[in-house]
Amino acid sequence: SDRGDTAKLLIELQDGHRVETVVMIHAGHATVCVSSQIGCKMGCRFCATGTMGIIGDLSTSEILEQLVHANSIAKIRNVVFMGMGEPLNNYENVKRAVEFMVDNKRFALSPRQVTVSTVGVLKNMQRLTAELPFVNLALSLHAPNQQVRLKIVPAASSSPIEQLMAALDNHIKHNLMVHCHQDDDLSGGVRSGSR
Repeated sequence: SDRGDTAKLLIELQDGHRVETVVMIHAGHATVCVSSQIGCKMGCRFCATGTMGIIGDLSTSEILEQLVHANSIAKIRNVVFMGMGEPLNNYENVKRAVEFMVDNKRFALSPRQVTVSTVGVLKNMQRLTAELPFVNLALSLHAPNQQVRLKIVPAASSSPIEQLMAALDNHIKHNLMVHCHQDDDLSGGVRSGSR
């Protein structure tokens, strides 16, 4: 951007396809918005990537390459999977990329600073809760109710909004439990403010 607080990267992959990555620089930290697929099969009416259809999944290394490029612009503290593609339709590669990102011997990001966004792939929302409960999960509803959602998110027919909200509530509950246990471990079981 003109203010220098946002940089959009167009990264060419080995097969010649390109993906977008956005670096957002805030006071004292930076966030990278990474892509997980080339195109997307969800067909959301408001999304330019959705009009492409699905071309392919990014590999784990192609997802991580975006973080490497972003770190060359600014020290990245936060990662959001909100770029091209539906992250939960490329579940295994996204999962492995997150594991590398939070590995202290690799990128050493805090799990609290990694967010996976979805328009609602219910089965893989549930898998994420079981396998990566320490990361954040964002649900992009884009509508106040199921009827409106069906008009703009064709894939919404497979997952009613009530089921998605229940899955999100379950993830939040597990996420809080994981972080509370980590906080207890770091403080020796003593919470701030307790006597």
